[in-house]
Amino acid sequence: MKAMKKLDTVFDRTILVLAILAATLVGFMMISVTANVIMRYFFSRPLLWVHEIAEIALLYMTFLATVWVLKNEGHVGMDLLIDRLSPRYQLFLNIITSFISAIVCLVITYYGIPVAWIYYVKGIYQLSLLELPTALFLAVVPVGCFLLFIQFLRRTGDFVQRFRALGHEQGEKKEVVISQTVR
Repeated sequence: MKAMKKLDTVFDRTILVLAILAATLVGFMMISVTANVIMRYFFSRPLLWVHEIAEIALLYMTFLATVWVLKNEGHVGMDLLIDRLSPRYQLFLNIITSFISAIVCLVITYYGIPVAWIYYVKGIYQLSLLELPTALFLAVVPVGCFLLFIQFLRRTGDFVQRFRALGHEQGEKKEVVISQTVR
């Protein structure tokens, strides 16, 4: 159990660092786009690399911060119907959706790694101003999805524990009601 807690702590710190890195990318994008606008309109000297770097930063910040957002239950949810269900059914649906999401992330990871590797080995570059390797763009997808896979499994386990605890609470309530009617 100590090893699992240690792994949980390492994973949580890792996704926090990645979220901070994503926030840093947002700040960098904000500053660089502002500088580009100033350079273009006031000095007629645009920074040619800003648009391309902003595209890459958008991709990276999406896959770096998504795991942290999921851990903190910050994603948008369709809770209009779910809120009308009992807590037991809500937990059951959360278990199912989290598990399916974990499988989807694992599939994307499984197929994304060889694609990124092929682009890396072949040395394929983007035809653009900076001519960056395409593998640089592709690699973040399987890495981000693998981290999401782990977090969805953790989330599924948490919902399963809460589901079991809720079942035990309901079982204890039924015993109390039965024992009170027998007396």
